[in-house]
Amino acid sequence: MDLIQKLRWWITAGVEESIGDAPQNRMKPAPAQPSAADKANPVVVQAEQAARACADIAALNRAKEEADCPLKKTSAHTIVGRGSEHPVVLCIAESPGAADDKADRLFAGETGELVDRMLAAVGLDLATNAYAAVLIPWRPPGNRAPTPVEIATCLPFLRREIELLKPQFLLLFGNAVVEALLGIRTLPKARGIWHEYTIEGGTLPAVATLAPATLKTPAQKKLAWQDLQLLQEKLPK
Repeated sequence: MDLIQKLRWWITAGVEESIGDAPQNRMKPAPAQPSAADKANPVVVQAEQAARACADIAALNRAKEEADCPLKKTSAHTIVGRGSEHPVVLCIAESPGAADDKADRLFAGETGELVDRMLAAVGLDLATNAYAAVLIPWRPPGNRAPTPVEIATCLPFLRREIELLKPQFLLLFGNAVVEALLGIRTLPKARGIWHEYTIEGGTLPAVATLAPATLKTPAQKKLAWQDLQLLQEKLPK
C-alpha cells in the first residue's frame, strides 16, 4: 500500500487529524501532577511570571494567548473562561473538547448543554452567578490526557484566574483538575466530601465531580447529581 492509498484508507476510516510524527504509547498513563523538574522548566517559570503580572481577567486572557505551549500548534483556538466575573461558583474543566475548539468557546455543543442543565438544577447560571474556567486552554490532540509539563505550564494561569475572580466555591470537573488543585490522585477519593483550596489570604471550599464529557450512563449522572447536591447545601439561598 503506497502513501496515497494509506491516506485514502485513513479518510475512509474517519481519521480527521494528525497527532504527531513519532509513535507514542497511548496505553501508558501519564502522571497528572507536575514534578519539581516540570515546575523548574523555564517555560513554566515564564508562565508563572506572566500570570502573576496580570491585574484583571482581560490581561490574563491575553497572557494565555501569548503563552509558550506546544498545544497551541495543534489547536484552532486558545479557549478562555466565560461567565459572570463575580461568580458564586467557579466551575473548572480539564481541557477543551473538539466542539469547544471548533466554536472557540468553553462548554460548547452537547457537553455545554449538559453543563447548563447541571448548573440550572442547583440555581446556577453562567450569565449571572457562575463562571467556567479551564485548566488547559488548548485542546490536546485526540482529546488525550494533558502531560505533566503541559499542566505545569498552564496551572499558573488557572491559579491566577481563581485569585482574580474570588468565587465563593469551586466545582472541579475531572481527575486532572482535582489532582492539579487538590493533590488528590484519584477522583473517587475526592468525591462526596468538601475540600479546601488554599489561596493567598485564606481558603476556598471545593467540590469534586466527574467531567461532563464522561457522563454517559444514568449511574454516572447520578454520581454527578450527588456532588451537585453537596454543593447546593452551601449555596446562598
